[in-house]
Amino acid sequence: MAPPSEETPLIPQRSCSLSSSEAGALHVLLPPRGPGPPQRLSFSYGDHSAEELCVWAAKASGILPVYHSLFALATEDLSCWFPPSHIFSVEDSSTQVLVYRLRFYFPNWFGLEKCHRFGLRKDLASAVLDLPVLEHLFAQHRNDLVSGRLSVGLSLKEQGECLSLAVLDLARMAREQVQQPEEMLKTVSYKVCLPPDLRDLIQGLSFVTRKRIRRTVRRALRRVTACQADRHSLMAKYIMDLERLDPARAVETFPVNLPGAAGGEDAKGLLR
Repeated sequence: MAPPSEETPLIPQRSCSLSSSEAGALHVLLPPRGPGPPQRLSFSYGDHSAEELCVWAAKASGILPVYHSLFALATEDLSCWFPPSHIFSVEDSSTQVLVYRLRFYFPNWFGLEKCHRFGLRKDLASAVLDLPVLEHLFAQHRNDLVSGRLSVGLSLKEQGECLSLAVLDLARMAREQVQQPEEMLKTVSYKVCLPPDLRDLIQGLSFVTRKRIRRTVRRALRRVTACQADRHSLMAKYIMDLERLDPARAVETFPVNLPGAAGGEDAKGLLR
């Protein structure tokens, strides 16, 4: 028997479609990779394990098996994550919606501060995440920002950071669409790359102030695109800057019981 390869299915094949609007279905949403709604995998009646659904989502996203364990399924509001052994039962009249997200990865993986990954030194640097995972993480982070799921303040510093992220996002779009910045800005507004609260704030400013911001964004975009960075480098820079803007987004907090408290009862605590 030949050893399994990266193309070997992790589970037996089962039916799945990329979209469905019928009742009695289970939908798994993938982060949107471009304009328009997110890609959706739909599963029909029966029982489906979380592991099976993650495998289908990984294949649709181009995620290799070596990175498969970094991803998980959650509810749309991210209030509940499901273990691989969880079984979803799809009934005739029920519709469930889940999101497929990268949940586990190395904190500070880009290595600007203290290191969390131990390994032998090598002469050649090797990436922690491959390109499909990087693209998925970028799409996930970007969607969190522009949809308002990620809460960002409106101080002057945070406004500047968000505008810098918008410039990187626009530069990435220009690379993907092979367009000059001036051409792309005729059809794409920089405000679509901003969180909703900041969009509303800018929209309420005077015409002169909004024009000054547009001019600043245009000049910054021209400088970034002149650097000739490829789209994946721009994605990595976007992720790094966003994680510095909100370091707590990679931290999960769980309520726990602390044994040995006074009175013989377990005390309540939080595990980060």
